[in-house]
Amino acid sequence: MRRRPDAEFVEFHVANVLRVRRYTEGQVPDQNAAHDIAQETWAAAWVRWQEGGRITSKWLFGVAKNKIKDYFRARYRAEDLEEAMTRAFEERTELDTFEKVALAEAMRTLEERDRQAIRLTYWGGYSASEVAVMLETSVANVWKILSRARKLLLAELREADAEAAAAVGGDTDAND
Repeated sequence: MRRRPDAEFVEFHVANVLRVRRYTEGQVPDQNAAHDIAQETWAAAWVRWQEGGRITSKWLFGVAKNKIKDYFRARYRAEDLEEAMTRAFEERTELDTFEKVALAEAMRTLEERDRQAIRLTYWGGYSASEVAVMLETSVANVWKILSRARKLLLAELREADAEAAAAVGGDTDAND
């Protein structure tokens, strides 16, 4: 088997290094850990490359996804996720504190895959095709997931709004 030149790997790395870093930073609340995971992903890619294996974006994000899962298995703490959500809200939205809390609570009601799709699309800025690669599904399925998740979030937020209004004695119409 003829070896591919290392320049081809460098070109692939340059084209994808920021995407991998943004992905890990968007998924892991500890930015140092996110950086480490991105580096480990590239180390795995380099080993595969040196062994003559093919490296694609799908494979690369699959490795990153697995390394992120490993991180959470080893260090999962609810406060880490809460911190990541808070940081995401503060950096990327103009919501007030009550809206942030309501959205964080609504996000917790979603299935993990739905939360991932929402985070990657709306906070991570990834396209549906990029999210499809990261979630290992089709683009059409990403759109279905996002549509369902948005409807569920909207219903949760409306319910929370109605409960908050009732708690302060306001009139609400839950059928709006």
